Amino acid sequence: MTEYESCFIYKPGNIEAHLSDERPQKRRKQPPNSNDASSQCDKATFLPLLAGRERTESAQRRYDLFEAAWNPLDRSLNDVLTGHYTTIVHDVASFVKNAEANPNTQELPSGLIVGAPNVTNQSSLTDAITRQIRTSRDTVVVSLLSTQLPNLKTALKYINQQATSQFDGNANTNWAGRGQYLNYDLQMLHDCIQSQGVRKVVLYLRDTEGFDESLLSDLIDTFSSWMDRIPVVLLFGIATSTDLFQERLPQATLGLLQATHFEINQLDVNILFKTIMTPVRPSGLWLGPNLSRSILQRHKEFVQTTNDFARSMKYLYMTHFFSNPLSILTTNRDDVGNLESILQHEHFEAIRTLPSFRRYAKKLMDDGDIDSVRRLLDDDRTLLDAVRTNLKISETSLREVTAGIEVLTTVQPILSLKKNATWSELYILAMSGELDGSSLVREVLLSIKKMSSDSMHGLITQLSHHLPAINKISEDLSKLMAATADDPAPLRSEHDVHHNTLRTTVVAQKVELSKQTAALSKQDMEYSKIVNRVDTVLREYFQQSFINPQDLFLHEIMIYDAKSPYRDAFTPRPRFAVERALSSPHDYLGCTCCNNARNGLSPTQPTAAILYQLYLESGSQINVSDLWSAFSTIVAAEDPEDEEAEQQRNLFVPRGDIKDGASTNVTPSALFSQALAELKYMGMIKASRKKADHLAKLAWKGL
Repeated sequence: MTEYESCFIYKPGNIEAHLSDERPQKRRKQPPNSNDASSQCDKATFLPLLAGRERTESAQRRYDLFEAAWNPLDRSLNDVLTGHYTTIVHDVASFVKNAEANPNTQELPSGLIVGAPNVTNQSSLTDAITRQIRTSRDTVVVSLLSTQLPNLKTALKYINQQATSQFDGNANTNWAGRGQYLNYDLQMLHDCIQSQGVRKVVLYLRDTEGFDESLLSDLIDTFSSWMDRIPVVLLFGIATSTDLFQERLPQATLGLLQATHFEINQLDVNILFKTIMTPVRPSGLWLGPNLSRSILQRHKEFVQTTNDFARSMKYLYMTHFFSNPLSILTTNRDDVGNLESILQHEHFEAIRTLPSFRRYAKKLMDDGDIDSVRRLLDDDRTLLDAVRTNLKISETSLREVTAGIEVLTTVQPILSLKKNATWSELYILAMSGELDGSSLVREVLLSIKKMSSDSMHGLITQLSHHLPAINKISEDLSKLMAATADDPAPLRSEHDVHHNTLRTTVVAQKVELSKQTAALSKQDMEYSKIVNRVDTVLREYFQQSFINPQDLFLHEIMIYDAKSPYRDAFTPRPRFAVERALSSPHDYLGCTCCNNARNGLSPTQPTAAILYQLYLESGSQINVSDLWSAFSTIVAAEDPEDEEAEQQRNLFVPRGDIKDGASTNVTPSALFSQALAELKYMGMIKASRKKADHLAKLAWKGL
């Protein structure tokens, strides 16, 4: 086709084949061939580590260990959520079952499910309520989200489709007389429930705050007019409060609701954290103190649902197994004997670089066992034996730490302490090595010494589930209390304040106070011995349990405490990253040409980065002409003798030496316009209202 022709005629090569009436043969999907490796779906795995020298089997094992470690924890979290929401789910289901509309007042039975922020948006709670209501065959439940329903017409259409599809499994099946109705006509829903014998139609608005006020009012008014034909029950998921909900609706609409209030309590994050870090679990992975503190602090400062917490914990487990090649050792120690077939020489070299291995080798050298250190450094089999032995020891020590925390949380409610520490607070202190000999432990032991016999009996009963060594003390205390059953007063130890009295003495017109201890009875002396035995057992147990986990050999494998991946993923700083990329592009590009630029400016840099650095040097009002002059000077290949001629060339002549890649053979003026558009898109500039040839600066670096 030439430039003066307006059209051309296309002639296919085989006209007969195109004009044939024969229908082309349909190609059927063939099942994949098991012998063809290309047709098989690759099993999910992680990328090889150790500079790419890790075997595929090891990478696959890390992925399998991640799945085996997280899946039981995920089920445990779901069980905790199910148990926490059991009461509210049962109450809502009972309300729906017994709800009846009042035909005289035209009030719709409505349930206001009010909870902490974002609780009503949790899929676990919503699914539990829906499942409980749907146990009755004569009840239809339609769950509504604000993102799906922009207006009343779409909402009615969606309700009709969802309600009718719950009976025939196909929303397009024609009911009697359905063809004569529009898809948003509620008469269709009426015919459906009449033919199926439905007694209740439940509309669950999961995120009420997301719905437009007019749409809410229209929905309530519409179903109120249909209440004599469609038995509707409304459920409103409210994340704020009933007062704010009432302020959004007109009084006439509120008069159409016969509301019942349901309160949801937010699940304590300490319960969730304890569920993850429970002493008995399939994976030997613990979270470090810094990371645990960051997780709990973030959950406290930001509004988060339980699902958000579960996702963040799953990300931590995935990060550990994805980035640590030695995480193949983070597993149940029943298969610790199979390490020889798992580890390769690169794994042993990685173990030798760990700080805990260096401390372990230094300890051996301090003990004079230099030959053992030499064998650990040279012989992989010797190191393997040390790994087998110390993994079991470290695993047992960490389980004792969490078991000791469980004992403290059991003891605290029985004692009269100033403040009871939560499980997560105790865990952070224990993993930091700060719990042994702490003021909290000293206060607990001192309070136990001052307990009376009846309180001590309850304490020992609770401790017997955790400390078998205290069973003999429990028997002796029971015998002593049985012998003194006739005396209603409880026994008190020598440490009790009831045995201490203050004596006042006047010496040389000065008053002196002295403490005196009253004589103990025989029973109190026997009880004091029992109290001292309990104190000794607990003191030794705490001292043995609350070791410093950072001193354990190979603790880097079992304790994950890297905050950077978690912080970057869940608390990102996009503005800082954008500012750094624009002001120092060589940090991301990795090129030497931009790094050697004078004053941070170079024609090889991206045009947006050049313009941004000029943008930083300007004031709140930017002269576009001055900005263009500075930009064109930088992108010019060399200093021109005739600046005016060079400016004209920059406007119209493409320059291939300005920037490699996309900027090749593009005029500097086009690059300047593109860079301005990019800065405007990022919200840094806008057109100034004061001067037509100026731009208004909207953002300052670091603010």
